[in-house]
Amino acid sequence: MPGQNRKEKIQANVFKMINANGITAGSPENAWVPTNDRRVRLLGWCLSSSANAAIEFVAASADTTVLAQTPLLAAAGIHTSPDLGDGILLASNDDLQIDVTGTSTISGMVWGVEEGAGY
Repeated sequence: MPGQNRKEKIQANVFKMINANGITAGSPENAWVPTNDRRVRLLGWCLSSSANAAIEFVAASADTTVLAQTPLLAAAGIHTSPDLGDGILLASNDDLQIDVTGTSTISGMVWGVEEGAGY
């Protein structure tokens, strides 16, 4: 409608594969390291776990703060993220890490965009 402000939907252009990555519960591992002076905006994921566990997303600078978490997955369970709207924006140069509530092997993909620090 004329005169109405419409926000453009953010489209993912970065896709990071998680290839059978063994993760010990409580020891997050990098899933996405941004290019220098860039910020990760997580827009979604599709991940599986080899064991009964929930998959947690944390920022490397605050590895005790869970940014998002899957439900508890059965062994070989798969979870695709809900619509995250504008996504989850990390601080500049902050790595997106994955942790688990039970030691397991994680496979799948995370996606989003990398933005300049001024966004």
